[in-house]
Parts: sequence; structure tokens; C-alpha cells
Amino acid sequence: MRMAVATPLPRPVHILPGRVRLRVPAVRHDAALAARLVARARATPGVHAARVNRAAGALVLAGEPAAIAALVRDGTVAHWAHAAPPAAEVVPQRTPREPSRLAPLALAATAFALSYLGVGGIAATLVVGCAAAGLLPHLRASIALLRARRLGAPHLELAALLVMLLRRDVRGLAATSLLSALADQIRERTARRSRAVAVQLEAPRVGAAVVRRAGGEQRVPAARLRVGDRVLVAGGAWIPVDGVVARGEGRVEQQLLTGERRPVLRRAGDPVFAGTRLVAGALEIRATAVGERTRAARIARALRGTPGHDARSTDYAAALAERLVGPVFGLAAMSYVLTRDSQRAAAVLNVDPLTGLELSAPTAILATMTRAAHCGVLFKSGRAVEQLAGVNAMVFDKTGTLTLGTPVVEQVVSVDARFAPATVAALAAAAEAGLRHRVARAIVRYARQQRLAAPAPAMRQPAGLGGVVAMVDGHTVHVGTWEFLHAAGIAAAAQPELGRLRHAGYALSYVAVDGALVGALAYRDPPRPEAARLAHWLRAHGVAALHLATGDDEAAALAVARAVGIPHVHARLLADDKAAVVRRLQRHGHVVAFVGDDLDDRLAMQTADVAVALRHGAVATRALAEVELLHSHLLGIRHAIELARGARDIIRQNMALVSGTAVASLLLAASGALGPVGVRVVADASTLGAAANSLRPLLGPPRRHRASGPARNGRTP
Repeated sequence: MRMAVATPLPRPVHILPGRVRLRVPAVRHDAALAARLVARARATPGVHAARVNRAAGALVLAGEPAAIAALVRDGTVAHWAHAAPPAAEVVPQRTPREPSRLAPLALAATAFALSYLGVGGIAATLVVGCAAAGLLPHLRASIALLRARRLGAPHLELAALLVMLLRRDVRGLAATSLLSALADQIRERTARRSRAVAVQLEAPRVGAAVVRRAGGEQRVPAARLRVGDRVLVAGGAWIPVDGVVARGEGRVEQQLLTGERRPVLRRAGDPVFAGTRLVAGALEIRATAVGERTRAARIARALRGTPGHDARSTDYAAALAERLVGPVFGLAAMSYVLTRDSQRAAAVLNVDPLTGLELSAPTAILATMTRAAHCGVLFKSGRAVEQLAGVNAMVFDKTGTLTLGTPVVEQVVSVDARFAPATVAALAAAAEAGLRHRVARAIVRYARQQRLAAPAPAMRQPAGLGGVVAMVDGHTVHVGTWEFLHAAGIAAAAQPELGRLRHAGYALSYVAVDGALVGALAYRDPPRPEAARLAHWLRAHGVAALHLATGDDEAAALAVARAVGIPHVHARLLADDKAAVVRRLQRHGHVVAFVGDDLDDRLAMQTADVAVALRHGAVATRALAEVELLHSHLLGIRHAIELARGARDIIRQNMALVSGTAVASLLLAASGALGPVGVRVVADASTLGAAANSLRPLLGPPRRHRASGPARNGRTP
């Protein structure tokens, strides 16, 4: 008979104020337990950090001293270890093992150490052997570039090392090899760091979740979750789907998506997203998106697929770097011919402006894209970042873009003394009740807000030309546009009051009873609260050419434009007319962004230099856009422009830093004032400085930028 072996209890082995290390042997072979302990620790008030060292079988917690002391005193960690898994169990992701990249660095370090044992005999042979082995990556890269008929940094590095090898400069060879290998390692870490947040948006991967279905609660793999499922999430668990809270209340940490560390309260009706964590409470979530269709997966996919190498600044940096190789070889040869000093030639060959130029631009672009995703802006390409930085004209669609897209009835007018305004509204609501278009819902909503009794219609027949016919309390009621009433044979004299409302920018839904006009409901789609702030900011920051392009009538368009502060209005446009507005601006020298959300905006978006879409827009429109506002808040455009201009500034700074350093190094190397090792130190320092500068967008919110200047020729059509 086999005896059950009890899992050893977690035991504190090292305690400091605000920090404890506990021995948990079971985590060595139980990845799910390790993930569960970390998840529950992070959900505990007062715990600021938690990590598991599986190799050592240890759990380390840090936070407020009182909270940490209470965890140790009460044996809470033991309860976590033996409790059932949370509703959504986190499955640690396994990263495929990559071939070791430390071998060249280890060989270079060995050569450098051996060079100080002596420069002759066995020591020198070992140094040269190790250094030669470290040359293999440069040799392979050089051969690959030659096959592509290109020159690059590996050729310069290989030539410099070969010159020192021929000169038998053992210590110089060892030091230069070490610096080169060390710089390669740091550059690789910099590139991985710039992608780290994109990877975090996919993690942690949820393995299973508890779902309430017809047969009751059941645990299902996350891959089998469906839209419409009711997913149960307990405190401390990761949310596996995008959805809407159906029941419950809790605080959700959204740092991976928004950058905000403070949890937000979520109740019934509030949206929640995959990749966020419920730190307290319990939620029942109705899934609206699962798997690869969730927001976090979409952002991560976009960041993986567009690493920023498609920007013109990146192409320019790469082309400039490639053109510099020949002149550097020429200067090295000239130095040797004039001085017969091979050390000077090696020093010139060690000048490396290429790596810094090639690395800094894509790193800055990717870091900006990652930061933007945390700010609710999805850049879908490096080109979009670059183009938005130079935008000096912006064209907006009206309905749903500058406006809320939800009509609001603001006035009711009666033109027949037999019918009070309240009666007109009640009859219209009775006729429109149950219809799904936006104006019908606005009329019904108004009647409810005014607490008007709308009788049930005996008959209702929606008709073409924007109207409905209903039988209400024995009367035939027509509700709709003026064209609809005219087609129904209903004529009416001009009404000054209704004309005044149309001139003020209101749209009218007319009401007729038994063939006679009795009144109208005046409604409009109100501007977004943030639209005026965005327009003011754009004008103050170099985007002065602001245009509104809409298919609506001129009075409604002018009303919105005046409220928002947009000076140029184009009304009653078809899709190709909107594209013509964009082309006209481009002919006048502007870099144009088009902001839209509907299907008729697609042609203008294709024509514009950069297209921006709101999250609530049509699927086809969002797919076409190069920039997507994930929160459907117009101030996201301001954040996007600030970040894009910041990336442009960083790239310019890096090019100035690397190019200036390279010119100074070349002059010093050619004059003999700086040797090969010194030149290598300076070159690597400038490259790493540029790389570090490129990561600045990841460190915090975008800084404010001054206007980028007027349009290219200063004119606004």
C-alpha cells in the first residue's frame, strides 16, 4: 500500500522588514503551483512584488512591513499552496531555448585575460586562437553581406581585427575583441528590451477558465472559450476574454494594457479585457472576444508584425551607414600609405558609425509603438509613426468621429394648435417604438425622459425615404423626413419656426396626423466633449489646416464645426468628394491625416498620408487605418502626435550623436591621437548611448512638444 506524501509547508528562511524569502520545495517541479502563489501574492493588499525561484525552491515577497509580517505570522502562504486553483489558472509560457550568444563574449574575455599573462609563447598563441575564434561571427556576417553585394559594419570590424592580428598587437587585439563582443551583447539586450512590453501583452496565457453554461459551471480550456460564454473570474485571477461584466464587482489591474498601476472598479455593464487581472472581488463576464480576437492579442500581433523597419528614417539610416563603409576603408588606406603606420589604419577601421545608425531608428520606432499601445493608440507600422510626426493638416469625418454618433432630441415644435408639443412627441414615440435606427431610438428616449405616455400603435409600417406610418388611437401618423412626407402627399406651408431650427443646424423629424403636418422634433448629434480641446491643441502645435468633410447638410456641419473650432467645412460630400478634399490639401504641400470611422471614409483614408480610425468604427475602416484609437477618445490623436514627434526627435538626436562622434573619431584616429582600442571604446559608447536614448519612450508619458512649424508652403486652401 502506497502512502501519500504530504507537501512540505512553506517555511520562512530569511526575513527582513518588508521582505521575506520562503522555502517552497514543491515549486521546483510544479509550475502551476508557482504561478498560483505569485498570482495570489500579487492580489494581496500590501504586497508590492512577488517572484518564484524554481531552481532554489523559494518564494520571495516584498511590500509593506506590516503586511509581510502578517503573512508569515498567519501562515497565509501555506493556505495559498493547498487551496484550489483560481477560476482562471495561469499557465506559464515556455520560451524556446535559443542557441547561446555568449560564446563570442566568453572567448574574447578569455583572450583578454590571457593577454596579461604574457605576450609571447603559449600565452600569445592562446590569445590569438581565442581572438580568431571570436572573429567567426564577423566573418560569417561579412560573407553574407558580400553575397548580397553590400558592405557593412562587420567588414570594418573584421578588417580592423585582422590588421591587429597581422601586427601581432596581442593586447590590442584582445581588448578590441572584448569590447566588440560586449557591445554586441548589450545591443542584443537593447533590442530585446524594446520588444519586452509587446511580449508582456500576450502573457500570462490562461490555460483554463470556469464557465457557466446550460449544464451548470464547468472548467474548460481557454482555447475552447466562445463569444457569449459567461466566464467566472475570482480575485487574483487573470481575465481570459474581452467582455462586459454581467454580474459582480471587483477591482481590475490594467497595467499591461494602459500602463496604469492603480486598479479600477468594474461593475455590471463595464467592459473588461483579456490580459488584465482581477485583484479583488468576483466577476461574471459575458465574453465579446476570445483568443486572437482580444484587444491584447491584436496589439501584440501588430507590434510583433511591424518592428519599425519600414520607416523612411530607418531606410535613410541604413543607406547612409552603407555609404560610409567605402570612405572609411579609403581613409584607412590613405593613412597607411602616408604614414606607413598600420596602427593608425586599424584605428580608422575601428570607427563604427554604422551600427548606431542602423540600430537607433528601428529601436526608437518600436519603443514608441509600444508606449503608444499602453496609451490607447495602436500604430500599425513604423511608417505611420513617421508620417504622423510630419502631419500639418487634418481632415475629420463628422458623424461618429467629431460627434458622439448618438442623436439627441432637444426641441419639439407644434404647428397645429390642436396638438401640444408633448402630444406631438408622444405620437412620434408611439410610431417609432421598437424600430432600431438611431433617430427612432432618440425619439423614444426623449419621450421616456419627459415621462410622456406613448400609446401602443394598432398598426405600424416602416416605409422608404426615411419614415414610418402607424395607426395610433385611430389616427394615421406619419413620422419622418420632409421628403418622406412629400412622397406621402402631405403638403404644408412654410413654417418660420422650423426654418429657424434648420438654419441653426438641427435635423428635423416631421410629424403628420391624418394627412396634415402638426409639428416636428428637432435633434442633433452633439460633438464629443473632447473635440474642441483637440482642435485647439492641434492649431497650437502646427496642425492649423483643420477640415470637416461630411455627407450631412451644410447647416448641421457648420453647427458642429463652430462648436469644435474647425474653420473649413465641406458638406454634402460623397466618398470620392472626401478623397478630393484630401488630394487638394496635398497639392498645396500639406501632409494630411484623415480621421474617420465609417465605410464611406475608406477612399479618403487610402488617399491621405496617414489614416486614423476610432475603435468603434466599421471593421473595414479600422483594418485600413494605420493608426487606431483603442479607446475611441479623440485626445488619443494628441498623444499619438506627441509620441510620433518624440520618436522623430530621438532619431535626429541619435543621428547627430553617432555621426558627430564618428567624424571626431576618424580625425583623431587618422592623426594618431587615438589608438584602435580607444576608438572602439568611443564608437561603442556612442552606439550604446543612441540605443539607450531610443528606449526613452518606454520610461514614461510623452513630453510636450512645440509646434513643428507651418505647412510646407504656409498656405491653407
